[in-house]
Amino acid sequence: MSELKGDLQAALRGATKEWKKAKKREDRVGQSRLRRMQTHSSPRYTIREAAFDVM
Repeated sequence: MSELKGDLQAALRGATKEWKKAKKREDRVGQSRLRRMQTHSSPRYTIREAAFDVM
């Protein structure tokens, strides 16, 4: 019974290994993109400034 359990665990790990790598890579790319957007964002344009532009 424990041999079957070990075989199943090994099969699952092998099947999900590549997916896990891709998921982590995707998360890292998303985090770096978000960080870039936050640091290089344009200054905030407030409602007050917009109102003065219209007046």
